[in-house]
Amino acid sequence: MARQKLFLNYNGVRLYRGLKGNVEQSFGYTKKQNNQIEGGYDWFDIRRLPKKYRSGLDINPSYSTAFTATAVDDVEYARIDGMEREAHKEVLRRAIDDDYDFEAATRDNYGQFFRRLKRWWRTKFGAEIYN
Repeated sequence: MARQKLFLNYNGVRLYRGLKGNVEQSFGYTKKQNNQIEGGYDWFDIRRLPKKYRSGLDINPSYSTAFTATAVDDVEYARIDGMEREAHKEVLRRAIDDDYDFEAATRDNYGQFFRRLKRWWRTKFGAEIYN
């Protein structure tokens, strides 16, 4: 199997699109290269990430305008696909900047309540303890 291209390398986090057979999936992401998402694990769905990362971005654009009977179908489809890829990259960058735990998301723990509570507690009271 050929080595899969890197989807995003940001702040030391390397992410790939998940595979189903030899086809990259639009919404499944993984930290492992050539990772099969069908019947597997170690992948997460970008649509299930917290809304604060996805807000203001169209991660699931409508392709209906690309399926007209004109000669620009391929151009329009490529443009929409490019917009989707850039939106996904921005969502993933926001999550990485927020120190999102992708490992927990692969275990279907997208909310990560306790990690966020611990971080809040550390920022709220950490400075008082160490001063």
